[in-house]
Amino acid sequence: SEVLHMLAKWCGRGFNFPYLPPPLPLPRAQRLHGHGRLLVLRGQGRRAFSRSGLVVLGIETSCDDTCASVVSGEGAVLSDERVCQLPAHQPYGGVVPYLAHMLHGKYLGQVVQKALERSGQDWQSLSAIAVTQGPGLALCLGVGLTFAIDASRTASKPLIGVHHMEAHALTVRLKDRIPFPYLVLLVSGGHCLLAVVWGPGSVSRLGSTLDDSPGEALDKVSVMLRLSKHPGVSQLPGGAAIEQLAREGDPTRFPMPVSIMGSKPDCDFSFAGIKTRMKRIIGAHDRGQSQDEPVRDCQHLAATFEDAVFRHLVTRVQRAILFCKQWAPSVSHLVVSGGVASNGTLRRRLGELVASRGYTLHCPPRELCTDNGVMIAWTAIEHLNAGKDAFVKDVGSMIYYPAWPLGSDVSRLVKDSHLTTRKMRDLSQPAALHGNGP
Repeated sequence: SEVLHMLAKWCGRGFNFPYLPPPLPLPRAQRLHGHGRLLVLRGQGRRAFSRSGLVVLGIETSCDDTCASVVSGEGAVLSDERVCQLPAHQPYGGVVPYLAHMLHGKYLGQVVQKALERSGQDWQSLSAIAVTQGPGLALCLGVGLTFAIDASRTASKPLIGVHHMEAHALTVRLKDRIPFPYLVLLVSGGHCLLAVVWGPGSVSRLGSTLDDSPGEALDKVSVMLRLSKHPGVSQLPGGAAIEQLAREGDPTRFPMPVSIMGSKPDCDFSFAGIKTRMKRIIGAHDRGQSQDEPVRDCQHLAATFEDAVFRHLVTRVQRAILFCKQWAPSVSHLVVSGGVASNGTLRRRLGELVASRGYTLHCPPRELCTDNGVMIAWTAIEHLNAGKDAFVKDVGSMIYYPAWPLGSDVSRLVKDSHLTTRKMRDLSQPAALHGNGP
């Protein structure tokens, strides 16, 4: 507690930084029946809200971006303010939790104030405050939740806790009101999962990552390739650097065996094996080279790794579509969201796949694929308009959830279906997805 107070004082925050207890397990009733809904400790009654006149402030601090946005009930983004911490974390090759925590504490108040000013709103004109409650980095979640609790008490505004991954899943409906249910692939630096979204607070999880996330794997390989020393991409995040170099590379120069991605008939993901195999390829190719320059042929190595990751993703999506045609035949839309969803090559491959299966691909605008406050505010609005018990009565009892599974787990149903997909080597060739399709 004393350390947190010292950090808050050092960062120049100006608000009380109380000690937040470790996250507690969800109550039994919520684990069984919550289906990934917004956490409600003491609701204020179930009633639908009119979009007209609804204005929500969204606060997001789950990782390394400090975000605040104001969104209207009709979906108009009145403001969207962010502070990107990439320059501070880049020298370390990844996000440093304590550093991210301190920078959130330093900038959050300024970001929120700027969001209110640019939206033309003030604290009294807000209908509610929404904040990311999990999952994410514990220290970072604590900064946003503490600020939101203090603001809720000071301004006498209701507070709503939002599931970060559900926010990514619902963001697409801000611009494109596709009907429920739909299939969603969430791919980011911290998460990777496939799920069916039935509505706000109702999600069925088909599969998730068993180890690394794709964004984390891309970042680590960019460090292995020493792309921070590459003059053309040194200022880009790891995933974006690999994407740019992969456009110039040949994925067949360094063949990646498809067997390392496994052949289990499920929708779970595993990127640790792909990353380990890539590490061996780079190690064998990098012998005797100076450590002060990028690995030679890095564009071909980047293309090889990106191709392997995307083959794995496309294969799992293919199986999810086959499963949904049996289990949820009303599903005909695939939503791809999260930071990795901004990759143009992934969008193209998935677009070709879903077109061959009679589905339609939807992706949020690139600026809404990465973490942002807009998706937090919009998710709260979706829940309010669906008549969910979203408001928290006793804000002092709110806690954050660094690990918070999204929805109910139906992955066993996928495994028991024993669905077979096309060979991965065929999926690696984009042109093969034309014609009759997989």
